[in-house]
Amino acid sequence: MKEYKRRAPAYDVTSRKFLSLSQRVAIESLNPRRGEKILDAGCGTGEVTAGILQKTGDDGEVVGLDLSQDMLDIAMGRLLSYKKAVLVRGSLESIPYPDDHFSGVVSVNVIHYLCDLEQALKEFYRILKPGGRLVLVGFCTDYVWFALVERMWRVLIPSHVRAYSLEGLSHALEGAGFGSVTGRRLKMGWFWRSMVIEARIPQDVCHDIRQVQVPGTLALDVAK
Repeated sequence: MKEYKRRAPAYDVTSRKFLSLSQRVAIESLNPRRGEKILDAGCGTGEVTAGILQKTGDDGEVVGLDLSQDMLDIAMGRLLSYKKAVLVRGSLESIPYPDDHFSGVVSVNVIHYLCDLEQALKEFYRILKPGGRLVLVGFCTDYVWFALVERMWRVLIPSHVRAYSLEGLSHALEGAGFGSVTGRRLKMGWFWRSMVIEARIPQDVCHDIRQVQVPGTLALDVAK
């Protein structure tokens, strides 16, 4: 969190090209529709959240979830004009929403920060409705030289846990119960190597319904 407290004010500027490409791919892959409830998991400064809100309209709801209050503060300023935006401070490994709540989840450039990927995927599975869609965009270690750089980041960047190969992350999604898992590698400029993976909850899945209360102290309803 200390890293993002320092980086938050200039985050969108210093990472502009990479972020804009990642965000465009994520929104196009998710293909949000009017009236849907969507979770932007690890929303950061809210750029993806804003892009989704433009698609879902006043009939939908888009929740931005992030651990960094500094990032959420910037996102709040960006989303003030949207009626159906909600910002929540919380962890992807313990999402404060009930089962079967969202029709779509998107997470952009976040998975390499997760200490427990398996638990986060279980949470995504739990909160998605049958037939719900998940889109993950993140660093890809299938490129040898980028894999070497990523290993250095594990040592040099305290918040960086690890990145994954396309096959490895696909298998993790299948292990968590997701179906229709597809993905592709992305070259973003001369340096960044990334991937996008799409997955779905099977239509006939039946969750054990558990009521999870959303703590009001964490919710930042920017429509107010």
